[in-house]
Amino acid sequence: MQQLNPHEYFILVVGHLTEQYYSVEALKNIKELSSNLSSNSYLRFDYYIPTETEFNQLLNISDVIYLQYHEHSFSSNILSKAIKLRKPVIVGNGYIMQKVVNDYNWQAIVPESPDKITTAITYLAHNFKVDEAKYQQFLTDYSAENFDLAIFQAVSIKSC
Repeated sequence: MQQLNPHEYFILVVGHLTEQYYSVEALKNIKELSSNLSSNSYLRFDYYIPTETEFNQLLNISDVIYLQYHEHSFSSNILSKAIKLRKPVIVGNGYIMQKVVNDYNWQAIVPESPDKITTAITYLAHNFKVDEAKYQQFLTDYSAENFDLAIFQAVSIKSC
Protein backbone atom coordinates (compact mmCIF):
# COMPACT_ATOMS: atom_id res chain seq x y z
CA MET A 1 0.00 0.00 0.00
CA GLN A 2 2.88 2.33 0.71
CA GLN A 3 4.16 1.92 -2.85
CA LEU A 4 0.91 3.04 -4.49
CA ASN A 5 0.41 6.66 -5.50
CA PRO A 6 -1.82 8.14 -2.74
CA HIS A 7 -3.35 10.58 -5.26
CA GLU A 8 -4.46 7.74 -7.51
CA TYR A 9 -5.41 4.96 -5.08
CA PHE A 10 -7.66 4.78 -2.06
CA ILE A 11 -7.08 1.64 0.01
CA LEU A 12 -9.95 -0.04 1.85
CA VAL A 13 -9.17 -2.80 4.35
CA VAL A 14 -12.00 -4.03 6.54
CA GLY A 15 -12.02 -7.18 8.62
CA HIS A 16 -10.86 -8.79 11.77
CA LEU A 17 -7.13 -8.91 12.45
CA THR A 18 -6.52 -12.07 14.44
CA GLU A 19 -3.72 -10.80 16.66
CA GLN A 20 -2.62 -14.21 17.93
CA TYR A 21 -1.24 -14.97 14.45
CA TYR A 22 1.23 -12.07 14.67
CA SER A 23 4.21 -11.28 16.83
CA VAL A 24 4.21 -8.17 19.02
CA GLU A 25 6.67 -6.58 16.60
CA ALA A 26 4.53 -7.41 13.56
CA LEU A 27 1.43 -5.92 15.23
CA LYS A 28 3.39 -2.78 16.08
CA ASN A 29 4.49 -2.50 12.42
CA ILE A 30 0.92 -3.02 11.17
CA LYS A 31 -0.40 -0.27 13.45
CA GLU A 32 2.42 2.11 12.51
CA LEU A 33 1.98 1.53 8.78
CA SER A 34 -1.77 1.91 9.14
CA SER A 35 -1.44 5.31 10.76
CA ASN A 36 0.94 6.44 7.98
CA LEU A 37 -1.60 5.51 5.31
CA SER A 38 -4.54 7.32 6.85
CA SER A 39 -4.69 10.08 4.22
CA ASN A 40 -5.52 7.73 1.35
CA SER A 41 -7.06 4.78 3.11
CA TYR A 42 -9.67 3.41 5.41
CA LEU A 43 -8.27 0.61 7.52
CA ARG A 44 -10.42 -1.12 10.09
CA PHE A 45 -9.10 -4.30 11.69
CA ASP A 46 -11.83 -4.80 14.27
CA TYR A 47 -14.90 -4.79 12.09
CA TYR A 48 -17.04 -7.08 9.99
CA ILE A 49 -19.30 -5.56 7.38
CA PRO A 50 -22.76 -6.05 8.89
CA THR A 51 -24.90 -6.57 5.79
CA GLU A 52 -24.55 -8.30 2.47
CA THR A 53 -25.85 -5.15 0.76
CA GLU A 54 -23.10 -2.99 2.26
CA PHE A 55 -20.49 -5.61 1.41
CA ASN A 56 -21.69 -5.79 -2.20
CA GLN A 57 -21.63 -1.99 -2.49
CA LEU A 58 -18.00 -1.91 -1.38
CA LEU A 59 -17.09 -4.55 -3.95
CA ASN A 60 -19.00 -2.65 -6.62
CA ILE A 61 -17.06 0.60 -6.10
CA SER A 62 -13.69 -1.19 -5.99
CA ASP A 63 -11.34 -1.07 -8.96
CA VAL A 64 -9.16 -4.03 -7.93
CA ILE A 65 -9.93 -6.63 -5.26
CA TYR A 66 -7.07 -8.26 -3.38
CA LEU A 67 -7.87 -11.79 -2.16
CA GLN A 68 -4.73 -13.34 -0.76
CA TYR A 69 -5.41 -15.48 2.25
CA HIS A 70 -2.97 -17.32 4.49
CA GLU A 71 -3.72 -21.00 4.92
CA HIS A 72 -7.09 -20.68 3.21
CA SER A 73 -7.30 -23.64 0.87
CA PHE A 74 -10.90 -23.03 -0.18
CA SER A 75 -12.57 -20.14 -1.94
CA SER A 76 -14.68 -17.40 -0.48
CA ASN A 77 -17.69 -16.03 -2.26
CA ILE A 78 -15.80 -12.75 -2.73
CA LEU A 79 -14.06 -14.20 -5.78
CA SER A 80 -17.29 -15.18 -7.51
CA LYS A 81 -18.90 -11.84 -6.61
CA ALA A 82 -15.89 -9.94 -7.95
CA ILE A 83 -15.98 -11.83 -11.23
CA LYS A 84 -19.74 -11.36 -11.57
CA LEU A 85 -19.17 -7.61 -11.04
CA ARG A 86 -16.40 -7.71 -13.70
CA LYS A 87 -13.75 -6.66 -11.18
CA PRO A 88 -10.14 -7.72 -11.50
CA VAL A 89 -8.81 -9.73 -8.59
CA ILE A 90 -5.43 -10.64 -7.20
CA VAL A 91 -5.15 -14.11 -5.69
CA GLY A 92 -2.22 -16.15 -4.46
CA ASN A 93 -0.69 -19.25 -5.97
CA GLY A 94 -2.42 -22.54 -5.43
CA TYR A 95 -5.75 -23.78 -4.23
CA ILE A 96 -9.16 -23.30 -5.74
CA MET A 97 -9.04 -19.53 -6.25
CA GLN A 98 -6.07 -19.91 -8.62
CA LYS A 99 -7.99 -22.62 -10.47
CA VAL A 100 -11.03 -20.37 -10.88
CA VAL A 101 -8.89 -17.43 -12.04
CA ASN A 102 -7.15 -19.67 -14.58
CA ASP A 103 -10.38 -21.37 -15.75
CA TYR A 104 -12.05 -18.06 -16.59
CA ASN A 105 -8.97 -16.16 -17.79
CA TRP A 106 -9.36 -13.63 -15.00
CA GLN A 107 -6.52 -11.65 -13.42
CA ALA A 108 -4.13 -12.11 -11.60
CA ILE A 109 -2.18 -14.72 -9.70
CA VAL A 110 0.59 -13.04 -7.75
CA PRO A 111 2.89 -14.32 -5.01
CA GLU A 112 2.69 -12.49 -1.72
CA SER A 113 5.38 -9.93 -2.48
CA PRO A 114 4.79 -6.17 -2.01
CA ASP A 115 6.55 -5.25 -5.27
CA LYS A 116 4.62 -7.82 -7.31
CA ILE A 117 1.31 -6.91 -5.70
CA THR A 118 1.91 -3.20 -6.36
CA THR A 119 2.77 -3.93 -9.98
CA ALA A 120 -0.35 -6.09 -10.37
CA ILE A 121 -2.66 -3.48 -8.81
CA THR A 122 -1.27 -0.74 -11.03
CA TYR A 123 -1.49 -2.90 -14.14
CA LEU A 124 -5.01 -4.15 -13.45
CA ALA A 125 -6.34 -0.70 -12.55
CA HIS A 126 -5.36 0.57 -16.00
CA ASN A 127 -5.31 -2.46 -18.31
CA PHE A 128 -7.79 -5.10 -17.15
CA LYS A 129 -9.94 -6.50 -19.96
CA VAL A 130 -12.66 -9.07 -19.53
CA ASP A 131 -12.46 -12.17 -21.73
CA GLU A 132 -16.15 -12.04 -22.72
CA ALA A 133 -16.40 -15.69 -23.77
CA LYS A 134 -14.89 -16.89 -20.48
CA TYR A 135 -17.07 -14.42 -18.55
CA GLN A 136 -20.21 -15.84 -20.17
CA GLN A 137 -18.98 -19.35 -19.33
CA PHE A 138 -18.49 -18.25 -15.70
CA LEU A 139 -22.05 -16.87 -15.57
CA THR A 140 -23.37 -20.16 -16.92
CA ASP A 141 -21.26 -22.32 -14.61
CA TYR A 142 -22.16 -20.27 -11.53
CA SER A 143 -25.81 -19.64 -12.38
CA ALA A 144 -28.53 -20.13 -9.79
CA GLU A 145 -29.90 -23.02 -11.87
CA ASN A 146 -26.58 -24.87 -11.82
CA PHE A 147 -26.19 -24.21 -8.10
CA ASP A 148 -29.68 -25.58 -7.40
CA LEU A 149 -28.97 -28.61 -9.59
CA ALA A 150 -25.69 -29.31 -7.78
CA ILE A 151 -27.45 -29.13 -4.39
CA PHE A 152 -30.26 -31.37 -5.63
CA GLN A 153 -27.77 -33.91 -6.99
CA ALA A 154 -25.76 -33.89 -3.75
CA VAL A 155 -28.89 -34.44 -1.66
CA SER A 156 -30.14 -37.18 -4.03
CA ILE A 157 -26.84 -39.05 -3.86
CA LYS A 158 -26.78 -38.93 -0.05
CA SER A 159 -30.38 -40.15 0.28
CA CYS A 160 -29.83 -43.18 -2.03
